Amino acid sequence: MRGPTALATLVLLSSGCARNISSLDLNGTLDGEEWWFEEGEAWEDASTAGYRVELYPEYYSACFTSAPAVDRVVVSAPTEVGIYDLESGEFTVTFVIEEDSGDMNYQALQGTLEVGMVDENGLSAGLFARHSNEFEVNGQFEIGICVP
Repeated sequence: MRGPTALATLVLLSSGCARNISSLDLNGTLDGEEWWFEEGEAWEDASTAGYRVELYPEYYSACFTSAPAVDRVVVSAPTEVGIYDLESGEFTVTFVIEEDSGDMNYQALQGTLEVGMVDENGLSAGLFARHSNEFEVNGQFEIGICVP
């Protein structure tokens, strides 16, 4: 296949692949550095009628101790199972980079959040979120919901 048809097929395939959520544990790049999800927590967020989810690259006693001061991914997540397009703006993903002068935030410009399970104890989801080549994550995560 050559010409305009081949180009159109290539564009469709490459854009479709980018939106597929990986079945692996959530990982990717933050500020151009390799990043893997290890631990996280969720809190009810009255401003979105959903959850504020914070995903970290290291273990800690989620919900019981202070979260580590490291680069992280922050997700505003729904309370309902479903597939959510991040481009709609209803729910967001922010890549947070820790710096001595203060946090730098980069909002995902494209992506999908697929919530597979959510109840009073926890949330499991798949996520593809991208701001640029320097900020992109893709994969699965499961976390507990903290009680204030």
